This record gives sequence, structure tokens and C-alpha cells, in this order.
Amino acid sequence: MTIIDVDREIGQRIMTVRRSAGISRAELGKHMGITAQQTGKIERGQAPITPTRLIQIGEKLRVCPSIFIKDIGDKKHRDHFAAVVSIILDTLPENQVSHLASVAELLWDMQNQSK
Repeated sequence: MTIIDVDREIGQRIMTVRRSAGISRAELGKHMGITAQQTGKIERGQAPITPTRLIQIGEKLRVCPSIFIKDIGDKKHRDHFAAVVSIILDTLPENQVSHLASVAELLWDMQNQSK
């Protein structure tokens, strides 16, 4: 699975949850400070998704952001993503760290299960 495949899978999951919540792309985009078109790019996997965006999307859709990344990719990509999340956690303000902690914990568990 390539990085592009991961972006597409995450985007597809976001779109599915958004639709089931009855929220438009415009509403979701407004919550994130972006346009409906940019939201569409995220959902199609044409724009990379950041951990901060995952948190914002989870807030608006009232779901844990980890559902968008759970069980995606092979071990190599999970390890890479876990390393990226770890670096980002070190640079974020405290209030965002708590939101990302559940994502990091999930990635840690996934990494240890594959060993």
C-alpha cells in the first residue's frame, strides 16, 4: 500500500462518516477553515491529511479521529506514520496533544501487534 493509497483510504473513511452524520463538505470545511473544494480533495486522497486536520474532522463529526487511520497500511507505513505522529506530538500545544494521544496509542498498539 502506497502513501497515496493511505490518503485515499483515510479520505474515503472521512467521507463515509461525514455523509452518515448528514454534514456537508462545506460545513466540514468551514470547521477546519478551508473550502468545500479542499475538503473534497482530502476525501478523494488528493490532499495529504495532517493529524491536526484529523482532530478537527473528528470534533465536527463527533468521532474519535483514530477511526480514520485504524488498521490502514502495512507495517512499514504504520511505523513511518507512528514516527511522524511522534514528532508532531513534540511540537503541538498541550490542548492538541491530548487529542492526538489516542491516535498515538493506537499506532503504538498496531506496531507492537505486528512484531
